[in-house]
Amino acid sequence: MQHKLTKGAQSCYDIELVVTTEDQEKSKEKILKNFQKDLELPGFRKGHAPMDKVEENVKPEYLAVGVYENLINSGLQELIKENPTIRFIGEPYDVNQKKATSTNSEQLTTNSKNEEKGDTIITLKLDIFPDVEVVNEDWKKHSLKKIDNAVKQEEIDDAMARLKKNYADYKDADAIALDTISKVALVYLDKDGAEVDKGHTYVGESEFGQKMSDDKDQKMSDDEKFFRETFLGKKKGDEFTIKYDTKKIPEVLLSKKPDPAKDGAGIKVAELKFTIQDVKQIILPEINDEMLEKLFGKESQVKNEKDLIGFIETSIAEQKFEQELMKQVEDLLNAVKGKNLKVEVPHTLIEEESKSRVANLEKRFGTKERVDEYFKQIGEEKTKQFMEDIKRASQESLEKFFVLQKLVQLLELQINRENPGHLEIEKKLYEKLMK
Repeated sequence: MQHKLTKGAQSCYDIELVVTTEDQEKSKEKILKNFQKDLELPGFRKGHAPMDKVEENVKPEYLAVGVYENLINSGLQELIKENPTIRFIGEPYDVNQKKATSTNSEQLTTNSKNEEKGDTIITLKLDIFPDVEVVNEDWKKHSLKKIDNAVKQEEIDDAMARLKKNYADYKDADAIALDTISKVALVYLDKDGAEVDKGHTYVGESEFGQKMSDDKDQKMSDDEKFFRETFLGKKKGDEFTIKYDTKKIPEVLLSKKPDPAKDGAGIKVAELKFTIQDVKQIILPEINDEMLEKLFGKESQVKNEKDLIGFIETSIAEQKFEQELMKQVEDLLNAVKGKNLKVEVPHTLIEEESKSRVANLEKRFGTKERVDEYFKQIGEEKTKQFMEDIKRASQESLEKFFVLQKLVQLLELQINRENPGHLEIEKKLYEKLMK
């Protein structure tokens, strides 16, 4: 079987296979023998029916497909064997066939009788593992900045507060205070007092300000001032109404219905009615031996509050370092990709990455059916755009991956490929390029 190999775009080869009638007959004989193995016919032992009887009992379309696939596989095996240095990947695609003519057959062979012999030309594409091209040496000019991951006392305090709140108790309270969390019903009224919309919200520390303090000098946002002035001191069951002023009311409290002033539709809201449905005091736990054992277990090195603070500080420092490291490496890859280091990611890898992302989407939704329902809701056009975005993101992600691997090679970084550590490549890159 003759073949022609031409380097194509996007890390693939265009392949042409010239299949003679002799090749087709050999392939047909091989496929029929495969069918013969499992065929049971009256008067013959299993696997021993004559070949003419086998062909009579095999659907022509099955036989044709089997012959076609066998011809392609045989041709590719020959081609791969003759080109051991080319790293082919994936399955063939864009597969087509045509009868040889005096024009197209001469592209492959000097035998001008291809057309007369009934030869067939099969064309297809097969991807290769991508190579990263070094466009220029400007990649050497890039560096990474020294990361400042010093931890502030405020960050430790905030982390400690969040930790305590995860294990907080709640008890009924008489009135809303800085250390309470409250459920509040919302009713939006028009100028005649009729209900336009309704909902509910929770009012607590995040609304009053991050610090549970009534310090007069504490700097507060307009929203925090609103929540304090509106709700502090109110009791469970209290009902009160305020003027619906979209310029003064925090966005979280605004109606979700269309606003005539902005959208040209809907009913204008005149007042907002609040009902305090529940008030709970937040009781933060003490950091004691029992609490630490609950958090870290008996064998932990964290034995007291000082150890806990040290653990929190170390964790925050590591987190800040890794976040900044990832950002800097991302910026570096964006800077060198295409301009200094160029890669064409093959169709096969992009498709596989896209499938993986869609599978992760299905996991987040729970089932494939829910994803299909979501696509149905947003419509065909938006679904098409959504899938194109996934494909584009897959391609960009893979480009960065291969460029990163090329940087590792160019910088001669020693990486444990079998069992790499957490962010090992990024950290080695930082050590090499940090200035």
